[in-house]
Amino acid sequence: MNKFEFLSYTATPGEKTLGIAKVKIYGRIIALFKIVATKDGASFFPAAPSLKLGENYCSAFQLDSTSEKEELDNLIKSSVKIAMNGTQAIKQPEYAQTSFLDSVPF
Repeated sequence: MNKFEFLSYTATPGEKTLGIAKVKIYGRIIALFKIVATKDGASFFPAAPSLKLGENYCSAFQLDSTSEKEELDNLIKSSVKIAMNGTQAIKQPEYAQTSFLDSVPF
């Protein structure tokens, strides 16, 4: 079992984010990451969804390992870059069970 599996990327034209990346973590957890452009617009980075607590925002979830976070970020960046360039179709997984996430258009 792979620790991380890139599932899909969906562009979000007209929104603050460039798109949404869907990944599977440890074969059991499906997580959605916002793809955010850098300030200069030359690149992008994945960002976990955030929650507002008082006046501050915090990440909705975090990996406990810095090296695993870097590995996941690199997987998302490279897979989204491929999807944006249209050089390779991103495979869509086949699930044995359906869930409410299947109805999410990402």
